[in-house]
Amino acid sequence: MYDIAENPKNLKFIEAEMISLPQSLSDVAAIACAGAHIQNASKDPQKLSLANSNDEEEYAVGVVVNEKDKDTQWAKDIADAYRSKEIKTYIEENYKGVFIALF
Repeated sequence: MYDIAENPKNLKFIEAEMISLPQSLSDVAAIACAGAHIQNASKDPQKLSLANSNDEEEYAVGVVVNEKDKDTQWAKDIADAYRSKEIKTYIEENYKGVFIALF
């Protein structure tokens, strides 16, 4: 928002906490918000979205452990569970494009 060089349509931009944006939708013309926040506000991000970014790899979410723990059995078990078919299916069925399994 701070690097907008021109605004020929004189759009008004309001800075707000992302988590509060879905509740603000009835008061503004549009919002730019993570789909997860829209879904958590009991709204359907697929129906409300006009455009989506293609930056899944840049903003990927994963499981991170301390370097000293990376070879422990519990860390390996969590990694295996995270990459399981069951988790992928759960993500696809419950997040319907809001989150995309990259594994």
